[in-house]
Amino acid sequence: NGKWSERVAEETKTQIQVMTLTDDLVSVIKPNTVKAGKSVTAYIDYLAKADRRIKCSLRNKSTRKYVGFDSMSVSAGIGKVEELDGQVASRGSAAVCNFDLPANTPQGDYTLGIYMTKPSGKWSERFDLIMTSIKVEK
Repeated sequence: NGKWSERVAEETKTQIQVMTLTDDLVSVIKPNTVKAGKSVTAYIDYLAKADRRIKCSLRNKSTRKYVGFDSMSVSAGIGKVEELDGQVASRGSAAVCNFDLPANTPQGDYTLGIYMTKPSGKWSERFDLIMTSIKVEK
């Protein structure tokens, strides 16, 4: 039954950030260089107003041939990777795309394309798009 004037301790002020959920791909953590025959893993931070699908593709920049596709369903909310000292500590709630590169994958520059759609959405119905580069070495 205490009063404000009879408080024993006081909590320090904390800033709280209030966000409105949008359909956005926030960022991607991926390797800059990968060896042919190894796998490529990309961690995608996102915001989603409702259940969504995140789709990824890996394409050779010079030949324009795709070497891999991956996708996953995500729930409404915030997807975030957990980092420690600039390194991925765990997947957290982030979306993850994986590509297993065959040993005969040509070396060169590749484009990793990532976009978000409705669960059954198409490329033309995408909400956001991230295009980033990966170099494949022998």
